[in-house]
Amino acid sequence: MDQLRAQADAVVANLVTQFADPFDALRELCQNSIDAGTSRIEVWTSFEGAPGKPGVIEIHVDDFGEGMDEAIIDNQFTRLFASTKDKDFTKIGKFGIGFVSVFALKPKAVLVHTGRGGEYWEVLFDHELNIHKSTLNVPVEGTQITIFLEGDQNRYQEVVKRSFDSLKKWCVHAETEIWFEDRSSKTVKQPVEITEAWGLPGRSFHYATEGTEAVLAFSDAPRYSFYNRGLTLAYAESPAGLLPTRIEPHFAHISVKMKSRYLEHTLSRDTIVKDVYYESAMSILQRARLDMFAELVKDVVELVKEPTWNLDHMLEYCSLMEQLSLAPDIESFNLLNARIFRTHGGKGVTPMDLLEMYESKGRVLISPDLTSFVENVGKDEVILGASQLHHAQNPLRVIQTIAPRVMVLAYKESLVGRVVQYFWPRNEAMTKSIKLPESVFVSIEVVEADLIARKMLDDVLSLTQTAGLRFKRIELFRPTTEHSPFFVVAEKLATLMERPSAGAVMKELAVNELHPHFQRLKKLYNTHPDVAVFCLARALLIDDSGAGIHAFNSTLKGDPSTAILEEIMKRAS
Repeated sequence: MDQLRAQADAVVANLVTQFADPFDALRELCQNSIDAGTSRIEVWTSFEGAPGKPGVIEIHVDDFGEGMDEAIIDNQFTRLFASTKDKDFTKIGKFGIGFVSVFALKPKAVLVHTGRGGEYWEVLFDHELNIHKSTLNVPVEGTQITIFLEGDQNRYQEVVKRSFDSLKKWCVHAETEIWFEDRSSKTVKQPVEITEAWGLPGRSFHYATEGTEAVLAFSDAPRYSFYNRGLTLAYAESPAGLLPTRIEPHFAHISVKMKSRYLEHTLSRDTIVKDVYYESAMSILQRARLDMFAELVKDVVELVKEPTWNLDHMLEYCSLMEQLSLAPDIESFNLLNARIFRTHGGKGVTPMDLLEMYESKGRVLISPDLTSFVENVGKDEVILGASQLHHAQNPLRVIQTIAPRVMVLAYKESLVGRVVQYFWPRNEAMTKSIKLPESVFVSIEVVEADLIARKMLDDVLSLTQTAGLRFKRIELFRPTTEHSPFFVVAEKLATLMERPSAGAVMKELAVNELHPHFQRLKKLYNTHPDVAVFCLARALLIDDSGAGIHAFNSTLKGDPSTAILEEIMKRAS
């Protein structure tokens, strides 16, 4: 007999050490109460004792469920591993050891009052785990459990806090109301509801099928939690270990809450059982994610349809597109003919439209906001999209702090570019054709030169023509955008000009009148005209980066600046 008792004690000791926190016992008791069909669970604490001296700490867990009669007490409640819930998916616990967890708290005693079918019983477990059973003359509805601990007032405050924290951690979404109260508190006299509404903060997507519910939300710091009838089975800040490896990347930026009657915890209650029911739940989770993105695409399309936009529209669009850009498998969605992009003129654009733009014009233009430059190019020729809004006059620049990953300027990272790469992965030229209008066009305002500038430009034109260059005209221009070049060349000068391609023959040239280099040469021209003319002519042959001679001068043999210098020396002699 003593040997059997020692074995039983060893089994209990082993079981209670399985729990990471002794106060997880409250989760187990609440789980049993929910399985018993209670409509409400009341957890409360009290302290009896003199200040500064050890006293009696009580933790009460009261429910109003089915309760227990003598047969249940003898055959299930006081027997390890005895359970009638193994095949019942409406029950949470499947191992019959939930009550044993109270001994992880190292109580001095545990008292149980319960009633069922006209029977009312008291069961006392003393500190040596001896069981004392007796009848009660007072009716009991459901089951009432009292855990007796020893400790002073400080220990009691710790018990109150850890009890509340454990309930909040494990029972926050329980389908049964759970209330907590510190009945010895001198300040807080009202019970606090532990349970909260099912959901996630912010914009979220809800998915439900028989026996399973999921809620998903985009997040920079995602959390992953799983429940059975609202009681927490597992919680983590990383999908590793909770989600199958094959779908982990799909949820890298998505918080997940899932409750399913098919999910179970392990014997140690520290994670989810990975069985066929788990795989079924993970398949449901994947369907929920796909439906969430389908809904997201629908919201984007509806927003793009709005005829006019204000700041709120722009903010919402950036938020939606940022979320869409987080999908690692964007090709899985029906996007080819979805108008998810918008021009600055308000026209909806599909990925197939991007392909048509590229095939007809050799480029796809994007820009963060509507500027005079974009208006010159054509508002319906430029797609809205960029990672940062850098125009000081644009009030929408605040978006860069709200959605920094939306449509980044680098084509490889922009959503426009990602869509192109997904659907046309081998068309590298198309991907590289996604550009800012400023990189394709130059916008200038040709202005009339004053007498000194005009004479200097005419001298430069004469000199370059004598040296064999093909310029027909040199003018001054006033820049209409920031970071304008020192000069521009074109077949014909205009307000808006496409940047020349390599090998193109340019006939007209305009110099930036506000450029400091031109201003210095203009001043030098008054005293040393030949030097000023040579320096300006030489500068016009070098590209903006100083990397070499422009391609349009490739028809000359040798260094054009040498021919210019020889011509100046000839004139001087």
